[in-house]
Amino acid sequence: HTYGVITLNYSVTLLLINDCGDTTTVTRSLNEVGITEKGTECRLYPNPTSISLRVEFPQTMKTRIQLFAPIGTVVLDITSENRSWIDIDMSDFPSATYTLRVLINDQWHYYPVVKI
Repeated sequence: HTYGVITLNYSVTLLLINDCGDTTTVTRSLNEVGITEKGTECRLYPNPTSISLRVEFPQTMKTRIQLFAPIGTVVLDITSENRSWIDIDMSDFPSATYTLRVLINDQWHYYPVVKI
């Protein structure tokens, strides 16, 4: 007998259709350590975090970072000049999954951040 190996590697596709019949498809890969964004330009660690989150950029640059609470409100908004990384103090935020939005080269990148 041959038994399949169970892994946590999945491809997730979301198909959106509006009242006019227009469609949008979003596909992401889910693996054992989280969601891998194709073409992302920065690294976040540790994630999940309990105290501090480091955001590293591909080079020294000007950028803007926003952190959204689960209900969609902006709880942090930072603009940095000539930095290659930023540390975010997460210690005062309640445990939840947040969304980090990072502006790099006039393009927004979104990352899930888990505060434990």
